[in-house]
Amino acid sequence: MTRKSLVRWTLAFAILNFSMVSAVMFARPDIDRRAKAHKIYRQGRALEREHDFNAALKKYEKIVSDYPETLDAPKAGFRAAEIYKRRFYDIENAKKMLERVVEFRGSEYAEKAADDLAFMREHWGKTGKALKLWYKASGAYRRGDYEQSAKVLLELIEKYKHSSLRPLAMYYAGKALRKNMSYTGAEATLRDLIREYPNNPYARRAERLLKKWGAS
Repeated sequence: MTRKSLVRWTLAFAILNFSMVSAVMFARPDIDRRAKAHKIYRQGRALEREHDFNAALKKYEKIVSDYPETLDAPKAGFRAAEIYKRRFYDIENAKKMLERVVEFRGSEYAEKAADDLAFMREHWGKTGKALKLWYKASGAYRRGDYEQSAKVLLELIEKYKHSSLRPLAMYYAGKALRKNMSYTGAEATLRDLIREYPNNPYARRAERLLKKWGAS
């Protein structure tokens, strides 16, 4: 290797080394921001487990507003929307947060948020009151409070007879009543669903459920 070639190789290596070091140095703020966002997300989850939903909401909203480029941003936004929906029954703020999550294109949470928004549009009705009851009931159902869930679902069924949510509410009311050991009420509710909405997909699901229970 000539002296000239050696100088060229040495210079090229120096440039490559400088580039690598620079890349690491300039990437550190990114790494730090991701770590901070993830720490805040874990704090939010811990606060949820402690049932401090207001504090958890603030953590999640901070991630969405201050760390939007991180992987935790879309799931934090989705968690915030869940709190608004199923803890505070605040559909308007849930909708706003879901709209922000949809903007994180390519994220699985963006797809989930889009599905949630479509559900809201489909079942809003005139006032959104039936939808609020649905989220209240579904939140209780997810927590295993089947007595409360059944109570709210039956209220929805009785008050909002023209709501598009009624077949869905009847189906889950039947399931909640069954889990709360109200067997007669569960079967009666599902039979009402089949009779009133024979062509609805939830009527077919109710038929299968009654068969499974040995009550078809």
